[in-house]
Amino acid sequence: MLSSLLKATSKPLLAVELSSSTFQPPQTSDASRTMTLSSGVQVGDMILAMTANRSSTPPVTSAGYTSIVAATLNTGAGRSINLQYKFATSSSESISWTGAYGSLLCLKNAKTIGKFRTESGGTVSSTVDITHLNSTDNSGNGFIMAGNYYNEWETVSSTYTILPSTCLYIENNTLSNVPGVIAEAAGAVAGSFAVEILP
Repeated sequence: MLSSLLKATSKPLLAVELSSSTFQPPQTSDASRTMTLSSGVQVGDMILAMTANRSSTPPVTSAGYTSIVAATLNTGAGRSINLQYKFATSSSESISWTGAYGSLLCLKNAKTIGKFRTESGGTVSSTVDITHLNSTDNSGNGFIMAGNYYNEWETVSSTYTILPSTCLYIENNTLSNVPGVIAEAAGAVAGSFAVEILP
């Protein structure tokens, strides 16, 4: 009886949605950087950050954030990232770090981190392989963010959508295995990341 009642009153999960975003365009050297989201943010939203530098040591996890994964994508060229997240406590959220570029996203209905993966490489090319993710949630509720150290995305094969300048994403993911894709950029470093965000 109780289980039937719970089923009847439970609410379906809402899909993770991209509400707003901003980015730090790629720079030729590391310096103190800050990205701020001042619109489309509500308390409880997930703030997802990708901070990157031109070093073989990943950026330090910023105050108030939790690191998902910190990795060096190219040791020889010195390219590292730190994927971080927090839950908004106000209508304006920022992240500061020492580095060269980054992305800051506000996600609605996002609660947990799913699958994530990084791949390192050493060949500089205008064509980049974005890593795949296996065993992802295929309910249509998940959100995938992916990227690489690069200048500007030009084109990308099917599956992903380009978020201006700094990353790729999939909303309403229905794939249980998200395939790797080919992206073209104006000068890039082999090595990539992908992360799944779930409600």
